[in-house]
Amino acid sequence: MTRLMASLMILGFLLSLGSTTGFTQQAPNGRVVEGLLEGTKRLRLMSDEEIRALVPTQSGLHYVDCPNCERGRQENQLQWSIESPDHVYCQFCNHGFPSAKFPMTQQIVVKGPQGKTAIYPYWEDRAGYRHFFTAKRDDLVKVFLSQQALDFATLYQETRDLEAARKAAIIIDRFAEVFPNWCYRYDYPFRQKEIYDGPVSPSQFRDGFRTARWNWWAYSDVPVTLIQAFERIRESGAFEKLSGEKGVDVLNRIEVDLVRNACDQVLANRDDLTNMSPTAWRGLIAAGKAIHEPLYIHEPFSRLNRFVNEKFFYDGMWHEGAPDYGWQSLGGLEQVARSLEGYSDPIGYRNPTTGLRFDRLNVLKDSQSIKLAKRALNLLRLPNGRAVPIHDTWPTSQRGVPEYSDSYLLPGLGHGCIAGGRGDQQWQVHMTWSGGYGHSHGDNLSLLLFAHGRELLSDLGYTHTAYRPWTIATLAHNTVVIDGENQSLGGIDKPTDGDLEIFDVSNEYLQIMRATGDRGFGKKPKSYRRTHVVVRDPRQMGYLVDLFDVDGGDMHDYLLHGDADHDQSVTTNIHLSPLSTLVPGNQEWTPTRNEGETRRIMEPYYAYGFLKSLRFAPLLDKAIVPIRFEFPDRRSPVLGIHVLPQKDSSLVVGKNPSIRNAREDDSQLDSVHRPFIMVRHQANGGRSRFVTVIDPYIDQPEVIRVEPIQATDNFTVLAISTRHSDDLVVVNDSGGMIRFEHGGNAFTFSGRIGAVSRSNLDGQMKWAYVLGDGTWTEKGYSITGNPTYQSKVRQFVNDGILLPPDQASKISKKTVLRLKTEDHWTYGFTVSQVSEQESGLFIKPQESVPFSYDPSKKILRLEGFPQREHVGEVTVEWDRSTFESGAAIRD
Repeated sequence: MTRLMASLMILGFLLSLGSTTGFTQQAPNGRVVEGLLEGTKRLRLMSDEEIRALVPTQSGLHYVDCPNCERGRQENQLQWSIESPDHVYCQFCNHGFPSAKFPMTQQIVVKGPQGKTAIYPYWEDRAGYRHFFTAKRDDLVKVFLSQQALDFATLYQETRDLEAARKAAIIIDRFAEVFPNWCYRYDYPFRQKEIYDGPVSPSQFRDGFRTARWNWWAYSDVPVTLIQAFERIRESGAFEKLSGEKGVDVLNRIEVDLVRNACDQVLANRDDLTNMSPTAWRGLIAAGKAIHEPLYIHEPFSRLNRFVNEKFFYDGMWHEGAPDYGWQSLGGLEQVARSLEGYSDPIGYRNPTTGLRFDRLNVLKDSQSIKLAKRALNLLRLPNGRAVPIHDTWPTSQRGVPEYSDSYLLPGLGHGCIAGGRGDQQWQVHMTWSGGYGHSHGDNLSLLLFAHGRELLSDLGYTHTAYRPWTIATLAHNTVVIDGENQSLGGIDKPTDGDLEIFDVSNEYLQIMRATGDRGFGKKPKSYRRTHVVVRDPRQMGYLVDLFDVDGGDMHDYLLHGDADHDQSVTTNIHLSPLSTLVPGNQEWTPTRNEGETRRIMEPYYAYGFLKSLRFAPLLDKAIVPIRFEFPDRRSPVLGIHVLPQKDSSLVVGKNPSIRNAREDDSQLDSVHRPFIMVRHQANGGRSRFVTVIDPYIDQPEVIRVEPIQATDNFTVLAISTRHSDDLVVVNDSGGMIRFEHGGNAFTFSGRIGAVSRSNLDGQMKWAYVLGDGTWTEKGYSITGNPTYQSKVRQFVNDGILLPPDQASKISKKTVLRLKTEDHWTYGFTVSQVSEQESGLFIKPQESVPFSYDPSKKILRLEGFPQREHVGEVTVEWDRSTFESGAAIRD
């Protein structure tokens, strides 16, 4: 009887004993062992040589497409089973490869790094694209056998069965034997695969860890699963026994030919500190601990510190902007920190380069950077728990349902949210002016609205399907497109960051945010600015006044896209005529075939080909157009839209791919849609001001009527009647005096933004608001605003801002400061503390203040991401709005 069979009999006895006598101490452990025995049963029946023969002798390929069907996405359709070890099959159409239909009649013949011949057969389609079915099989077998080694090693840990340890050792040693000759290759979806001939020096590595051997991406080229298995059986004696049988030092072969070989290759890549870097560091640390190599610990530690200090915005958000990649980066960072915790170097060791020695390492303890990152990411949640889909964020990403929603600002990222409500009554209005620094979309000044349990104005987020190019298009977002062109996707050398102009959430009746996004279109617009004014009841959202100003270009298209999760339609009371396409007549259009065709979205008007079922109508100047986004279920919410058109405007209604309900299956993309409206203004080199009033409701609309009192390029006055009030909202870019009449009353207003609200029952004034240096006056009342305050910066000290002491009376907690540079950059900060000191007025913001400033040379440097430098005077400005409720006004 083998030791493994004895373990099985003992296990069965203990389990039965527990079920009949209440002896349950061994049951949890027993269930683990049962699962391991079931998972490894096929290999337990195989001989040593049969197992060794399964191990691929050359590197495989991960991304190999199924040419027999269009299901799935990203060349990930093929699977493998040990029941049919020489083939792969499609998980959707079940076709097996290679086959008579797809024979691998051609091959690539190269030499591996050790000079041994490697042969890669393939089938080539009509376009010349190669499908390496055998290489895909090798890659899947590698994954399977690595996990089997770990399962056998874990089984040994649980049962001390030496046969299980031996099986694991055979697998690990065979990989160590063949790995040195595994070819380097470039393996990327929808790109022709490249197999390198012979050894490859680090100078020949592709950027971004794209030259790899073990994994398709060299960030994961340390075989961590095998290393974990190795550690679990190291003291079993299996390696020593195997060495005696083979006449070779197996432990040395595993350390040198597998572990060090892989680690040194990973370290040779240029590490730009990306969201994937912690993956590489975790592999190196695991290897360093397993073979007692301190170098593989010290290098990740050094990079980790740079990662924390250089790759997060000053508000804590990960620099790529997408919450999913923020969570990934933060999670990876914390995992690396945990794997380093308590580590000590071998006795007498010091790093030969830095001179450092680690003893009981304590990494990132009480790190303010980690706290800021967690705060930012926890804020970026919709009321249904979905991560706010900024840039490449998965719509399936669930981050926990918040108990309540409140307004917040993330000025480093460039994102603001006006919000309220608790439980299922939560609502949120989002605007992003985030720059593009990887995984970015053309979404500058995009709007997202969540209310009544639904994402009523949606952002598609991330996908790996063929329509990924559509999801990153500016046209796919709730923003404005100029001359059919996509916004730039940004980068360090061509930043697309917007600038915060206003964020005032100081009272519960009216809240404002405004930002500019001029850099998103390069030099095309003279201005590109959006203003959100939310007029709310403390118990519910109320309505949103959305003003979008564009100056520059000839054609301006304002887009609002409906719910991407549920069926929805658009209705309006104006007659709409069919429209075949919005793609120019001389431009051929075909849909993107895979996510690798993102470059096509940068072609002017290309994205318009995704707009289908089009209807249109010309619009009358300043004639309000009511539009509704409705669900089939009448108990569901309705989104009411009131559009104030300009001269030479038209309305287009239709649908476009909603992506989400395709469930990442390319074959379903054309069957799922969301509705949209587009207001097109023929600006002819001039200006556009798109004005809409947006009203989410259930049962009854909150907004009954919208009336334009005055509307020019410089100011807009709207009278908005609701179920509870009669309101006036003014946006006044000129800042000068405006006089107008409404309801038999004469009004004057000066300032930037203002609003008054009267009860529609008795006509009594409920509240009034002024932002800017001006006044509201009407017979019977008057309120006066405040100017925009400015101050020079004395210095940045102790993670705060030092101002002259004479500003103390003008700044309070939660004031939003705007740090302004002479080269027209703005950095926002939310005041957390204000204290008067001998050296001046000290401002401590919620965010970090990673600036250094030389006042003599007038050089300001942002030490955090993206390490930008500015020359010239640095000033701080801020607003203080004036708000008065009804009783104070009447008095």
